[in-house]
Amino acid sequence: MEDASTTAETAPETAANGVVSASAIPADELARLTDDIVSALKTVYDPEIPADIYELGLVYKIDIEDDRSVKIDMTLT
Repeated sequence: MEDASTTAETAPETAANGVVSASAIPADELARLTDDIVSALKTVYDPEIPADIYELGLVYKIDIEDDRSVKIDMTLT
């Protein structure tokens, strides 16, 4: 069983918008990057439906690595 103080010291940092940071990127920058990526994804529309791929729920996960490379887990229509 872990001591509560030890867990709090090693727990990932959580930003105000719920973004969990366990990386070298500061939580506020991670939140900004995530918002920028989501904004960019919202400009990509499905060719058959007048809706963007983010609002359609085609994007499952956005991972931002410490070197700021981005991996997006999504499905295609």
